[in-house]
Amino acid sequence: LHLPVPGAFLAMPSDHEWLETKTKANAAFRARNFKEACQKYGEAIEFLKASQRETNKRDKKNNKKGARKRKKSVSKKDEGGDEYKKQMAILHTNRSQGHLMLKDYIKALKDAEKCVKLNPSNEKGWLRGAVALSKLERNKESMTWIEHILSDKLETSEKCTAQAQTLLRQLQTSMFSSEIKAAKTNEGKAATIVKMLNA
Repeated sequence: LHLPVPGAFLAMPSDHEWLETKTKANAAFRARNFKEACQKYGEAIEFLKASQRETNKRDKKNNKKGARKRKKSVSKKDEGGDEYKKQMAILHTNRSQGHLMLKDYIKALKDAEKCVKLNPSNEKGWLRGAVALSKLERNKESMTWIEHILSDKLETSEKCTAQAQTLLRQLQTSMFSSEIKAAKTNEGKAATIVKMLNA
């Protein structure tokens, strides 16, 4: 006779709910229903948080029973393992893309920032943050994110690298165009053009 682990039934429904909701969000995104997709990704985030809270409670309870020497409970910093953070980062980067499609660039940026905070190696989070910043005309910040993507600090796919390079060229062109328009003299405009050609 195999008895269930105490508390197992508490975590299972939440695990099931967040995965099911993520699947619905992905389907809505593929159907180009971006508003519904963002809503569903948000629900999946909340379900995943609830699942993690239940896991933390159960672990805390088991640790208190099994370890007399342990005096301090798990700090908030230690809560949430690597897998939780990876999954949470994926949900945020997916919702970020949905917000980009809806042209809600502030929300897209917030989700991208949460994504890279949870999982600094998530290339899509960095790329979506760079795109959101460029759409918000925060070009220098966008270039910083792109530089991170193109640096040795981040392992990226060929596709992500190519997208980052394309965005970088677009930003440089946009910034140089603004500088040319802002130049008051023909010499200033010529100097900007020379600078652009040497970049």
